[in-house]
Amino acid sequence: MNCLPHGGLTAHWECDTVMGANHKGAVVTMVERKSGYAVMAKVSNKTSELVSSAIVDKLQPLAARVKTLTFDNGKEFARHAYIDEKLQSTAYFARPFASWEGGSNENLNGLLRQYVPKKRAIVYSYR
Repeated sequence: MNCLPHGGLTAHWECDTVMGANHKGAVVTMVERKSGYAVMAKVSNKTSELVSSAIVDKLQPLAARVKTLTFDNGKEFARHAYIDEKLQSTAYFARPFASWEGGSNENLNGLLRQYVPKKRAIVYSYR
């Protein structure tokens, strides 16, 4: 189901990860800048393979509305070329220590932290 609004250009995304306590589990957060539409995926750890697969899995249905992805400089985004190939997008990286360049995502991560505090593990369960 494609819930992104049809008006205007909605194709520029910001991506980040939120870690659980003691590095147990992580949530990959993706937010579209203009609409604020957010997608999240839980991963067992923050490897570039798991994070890139999660991004592709979640954004593939929306690929027509994914033109750019902005990442921070974490190692988990090392497979940005794989993501670009799968989504036909262009990757950008925020400058080091310039969290405002991914402001929409930082805001989303802050909202997520209200429900998943830093001291809580993000346990990955298989169903």
